[in-house]
Amino acid sequence: MSQSVLVVDDDVQILRVLRINLEARGYLVTTSQNGSDALRFVRDNPPDIVILDLELPGTSGLEVLESLRSSSDVPVIISRRGAGTRRNCSHSTKAQRLSRQAVFGGRLDYARARDPGS
Repeated sequence: MSQSVLVVDDDVQILRVLRINLEARGYLVTTSQNGSDALRFVRDNPPDIVILDLELPGTSGLEVLESLRSSSDVPVIISRRGAGTRRNCSHSTKAQRLSRQAVFGGRLDYARARDPGS
């Protein structure tokens, strides 16, 4: 059975590219453009891993991450565009900070394997 991935990003182009690349590698991909929908999805259909953009409208990615840490042990990869978000997510021991290019290069399996909670 394929691993399921929830990709959370408000940028439709990023969602499309990540879906194409991850599905090509055999993952079952679900996407969400906002934090509220992502949290509902995780509650109802827990994925194997979440790729989360911190810069979301409404419920921020940081708020999503904090909620996930308090209610779930799903591994989270922080997808970030710039260097400014590193400080924001450094408090989460479960958050893997990888660039989107690392996900495209097959690093999702590496992040999953290194997560002590998986």
